[in-house]
This record gives sequence, C-alpha cells and structure tokens, in this order.
Amino acid sequence: MSKGIPSARNPKELARFNRRTADGVYNLKSLELWWRDHYQLLLDHGYQLRPRFRPDWKPSWTDTNLDPDYCEDSLPHFVRPVMDATRLSDGAVVAIKNGKKREYTISHRLCVPEKTSDPRNHCVPIFERIHDEREPKSYFLVMPLLRCFDDPPFYAVGEVVEFVRQTLEGLEYMHQEGVVHLDCSGGNIMMDATPIFPEGFHPSMNDRNKAGNDDAKSRRRIDSPPVKYYFVDFGLSKFLNENGDNAVLGHDGQDQEVPELSYKVPYDAPPVDIFILGNVYRKELLNRYKNLEFLLPLVDAMTQKDPKARPSASEAFAQFKSLSLPRWGPALRWRLQERDETGLSRFYDDTFALAREGVYVVRSIITAPLKVSKKIISSLPFRKTESSAS
Repeated sequence: MSKGIPSARNPKELARFNRRTADGVYNLKSLELWWRDHYQLLLDHGYQLRPRFRPDWKPSWTDTNLDPDYCEDSLPHFVRPVMDATRLSDGAVVAIKNGKKREYTISHRLCVPEKTSDPRNHCVPIFERIHDEREPKSYFLVMPLLRCFDDPPFYAVGEVVEFVRQTLEGLEYMHQEGVVHLDCSGGNIMMDATPIFPEGFHPSMNDRNKAGNDDAKSRRRIDSPPVKYYFVDFGLSKFLNENGDNAVLGHDGQDQEVPELSYKVPYDAPPVDIFILGNVYRKELLNRYKNLEFLLPLVDAMTQKDPKARPSASEAFAQFKSLSLPRWGPALRWRLQERDETGLSRFYDDTFALAREGVYVVRSIITAPLKVSKKIISSLPFRKTESSAS
C-alpha cells in the first residue's frame, strides 16, 4: 500500500516549501511548455495529459502543508519528444511521441496492428497516428508506455538470453519487411515492463509509483511473466530497395563507433544495424557481466570492422540459437556475475542464488505430480465425453 504525501513537520519546513514554490523550482520547464500548449489538441483526440500540463494548472500543494516533492504534479518531465497521457476511452496510460514525417510513414509499414500481431515483430506498436491541421508540422504517434530495456538491471543469465533472442528476432523481421533502423542502439531499445511492475510506475520518475509519492514495487524478470522488448524511434530509418542497392550516407545516430559511417562515401545500410546491435551486446552486457562469454563469438562477428564480414540478421539469429541452445535450466537461472564484484559480494550473492535454486528445485518436485495428474485426468475418455456433451 502506498504511503501518503508527507507534510511539513514545523513552520520552518513549511516556509521552506513555500519559498521553493515561490522561487519557481516546480514551474514547468521549457520543454514542458510545448506539451502544455498542445493539451487541448490531444484532449480533442481522446488523450489527456497529466494535471501538471493543463493550461490552467494550479499546484495541488498550494495553501496546504504538503511537501511538493511528493505531489504528483510537481514531478518534471525530461524527454522532449515523448509524453505520457491517459487514453480516455479505456483509462490506459500511453506514450505520445511528436515524431518526424519519415517516422510517421515508416511506422505505417511496421507498427500497425496487422503487423504487430506477428510475435516476431519487435517494433513498437502504434495504436494511433494523429496529424491535426492545427499543428501541420507535428506527427503524433500513440504507443504503449515503455521503459529502458535494462531498467531494472538484468539478474539472471536467462534474462539476457531472452533479450538477445528477442532483439535479433526483431531485427531479422524488420529487415525482411524491408526496413533498416540505422539507430538501434541501447537508447532505442525499450521494454513493456508491465509484468515487472504490476502496480505500474510514474512515467517521468520511473523509480516511483504511479502517484509519485513512494518507490515503485518491482520484481525480477525471472520471477514474472515474460516481458517484450521493442525497437523505438524510426527517425533515421529507411526503406530497403528491392534491387539490393541500399547505399546510404550520413554520420547520425547514437552509436558513432560504426566504422563505415560517412557523409561522403556511401555504405551499405543493413550491416550498420548489425554492428550497432552487436555493440549493445558488447558494451551493455559482455563488458559488464563475466558469465556471458558464450555470446562472444556472436558479438565479435556482428562488430567486424569490415561490413561485408558481418552476418546478416538471419545469420546472426541462427548463430545465437546455436550458441544458446546448450544452455538450459540451472545455467539460465543462475545469477549474472558483475566483472567488478568483490569476493565478499560474490559469496553473498552466490549463497542467495543457491538458495533460490534450491527453492525452485523443491517447488518443481512438489508440483510435478500435480501437473502429471492433471495431464492424465484431462486425457481420460470420460473427460472428453463430458466436454463434447457440454
């Protein structure tokens, strides 16, 4: 149960709250003003921004003794192109991006419902695209509310294996559908964290609950239903040519380590995606955890300096499957070992991991007969007769 909003404990603390408010500490920032000015436009399309962004907003702590830092409408928003909103038709919290026309067009190829229903598609679903004549230069894309792929951090080897599987599967699908991302770096890989945060989290302060007045409650991926990872931000993406000529120019994107990037010399687009994603695996996973070395051959192949030496998305996915297939059960459930962990930390973490594995084994032994019994009962002839009669 969430705690309430703390109040001033004495007149001096209340004076401090009032002084911070008067000094403009909680005023809307410049990037927030843009969204405030589009409050009514989005409302007309069925999406309501948080109270902070109403044109007539009055801080909820005004004339009270509440601590503003724990009032939901005091929390600033830091991501300029994306804002959260409530969809009035069903009360769902969604994300709305003010995207570019190119992204608006490419999203129609990859992110519409008839495409996102394919489980191989890991491009962020677009629920609705809004282009209003009152704002002709803005292309609003309504998406699920997501968070960074590694927040909270991975715990078990199997969690990383599933992340790599989904992202390679998604890249293969994207290329097969005739699109290259060209910026599929870590900042553009998100996840639907609903299984990890069953009670939700605050869109602007992800470590807080939805009300913004307490810590968000989370659980490990290994202890929750599967999460799904998505590629987002198709602002640099391009359609592939059917004739195979996919030469591009440019030095944009978050990952500036791709060797062939150039404003002058054309380079092949698909291998860029391979390098960028391989670099994500190296920097965010292998460089941090030491028991992921079995993925090193894949990462080395994906980050070859020569673009022609890199595997295609399908080849990389196939290589991943061959590398991960031998790993099962305890090896996948085992905790990730950070490269900089101390001996004492390793002792405690290994002890906890062993205890977890013991609980898992005991629970499996206890529940196994029940599962077998259910399977036997469901296969009995009288069960089939009852079902057909009903």
